[in-house]
Amino acid sequence: MHDQMTKFERSPIKQMVKTELGRNSDLASRDLAIDIKAMTNLQNIKHSLKSDLADQQICDFLFKSLSFTDHLIEEHLRKGGKKQNKSTARLMERDAESFRAFMYELGREARFVSPYDHFFMQEAQKKGRPQDIAAEILKLNQEHLVRPTEEYEAKKEALEKQLEDLLLNYERANEDPFNLSHALPNKVEVTIDVDSFSSVQGRNDEGLRPTEIEKSAQQFLDKERCRAEANFIKARISYKVHSNVELSENEKSYLEAWMKESQSTGTLLSDADVLVPAKPSKLSLADALSPEDFYALNSLSRVDISYPERDQIALNDLVLELALLVDTDTVRQVELGLLESSLKKEWQLRDDFQLVNRRNKEIDLVMHEMEEVAWRAAGQFDEREKARIEELVFFDRGLDAFDNEFLDMDRASFNAFFDEANTYDSRVTLLENWLFRKDEEVRKRVSLPPQQMQRSDQELFRKLDKPLRQARQ
Repeated sequence: MHDQMTKFERSPIKQMVKTELGRNSDLASRDLAIDIKAMTNLQNIKHSLKSDLADQQICDFLFKSLSFTDHLIEEHLRKGGKKQNKSTARLMERDAESFRAFMYELGREARFVSPYDHFFMQEAQKKGRPQDIAAEILKLNQEHLVRPTEEYEAKKEALEKQLEDLLLNYERANEDPFNLSHALPNKVEVTIDVDSFSSVQGRNDEGLRPTEIEKSAQQFLDKERCRAEANFIKARISYKVHSNVELSENEKSYLEAWMKESQSTGTLLSDADVLVPAKPSKLSLADALSPEDFYALNSLSRVDISYPERDQIALNDLVLELALLVDTDTVRQVELGLLESSLKKEWQLRDDFQLVNRRNKEIDLVMHEMEEVAWRAAGQFDEREKARIEELVFFDRGLDAFDNEFLDMDRASFNAFFDEANTYDSRVTLLENWLFRKDEEVRKRVSLPPQQMQRSDQELFRKLDKPLRQARQ
């Protein structure tokens, strides 16, 4: 150890290490700008919520742990005519063009990407990527000279086995011999009019809202600041009503105004902004957040809102980030539901009149059961597919007299097992395992079976299991 320290003291690396340590200590001693601290904390709040908490926990945190919405409601409704304290907070400078592009992409993804797509992409990611494993093997080959031979061989063998298994999984998924597209002869004729082709963006792009098309980027940012505050208040009220949590007096007043405003036919417009203020709130975090709110925020990982920042950070900047986690479509459906109820009463419309696409819960449960049964039934093999699979399984059997003695028994075993496995969702896996077992059994046969053993697998199993079944009962 002493020799190593002596070498380090004499080496030029020592001065490099000292220089780097001095540079880091100098950076650590500097006081960062308030805007950098604020944006770092705001981004860490959003990141911690999305990475550390489940969806239900995020809702509980936003709408139960935090309680600053009453101050926002007072700002929006100007309740009580109280004179507003002059706040020292200012809105954080943001790149309006980048923010508009971000919101546009966020809305487009929500419209055209199904949550199930995200699920399947995540599941596919867990299986691994062949190119990543191949890159590791290439990197290992480059390090061959500096690694011990035994360690190199063991590592390489493990990576090659991992790559082989992964490629086999991909091959089974894409070239499943029991898939109907491979097992049955099929033909598809397609006629394509090349002149009718158009870009995906031209077909699917709904663009921005009608009232936002001619707005400048800065006007769009200002409007989104106001909309974020209103959507956050509405989402909190909807959550508390759904969870049977008592509303505060300010929330009751806002709910009354919201219901009244939503009954206007202007709510039908796609760009309708119900109870959205003309200007964002001027409150700071110190004006609106309680000590419990600061404790809840600072309890998140990598978040530390100090006392000087609380007077400088605007409440609107916090709400603008948190509102990205709020489902605005749900808020919109609540508003349409309120208008729907009002129109039914005013015009005495039928009960089946709907502005919101929904179904009765009992009907939903029944339809889900029916859809599940239909889905499971559609996945089962029919008789035609069974005959085709049996033909594939026994195509190389019965080529000699010895194998012919077993052929009828194996066919009976196959038919009995196929009918039973066909009732399970994992029918292909079960059938594949049976084929591997049967191939191994056929390979090890050396003598003809006696008379009492010339039966199918299921018959032999029932005969052997009969005394055991009586004992179990």
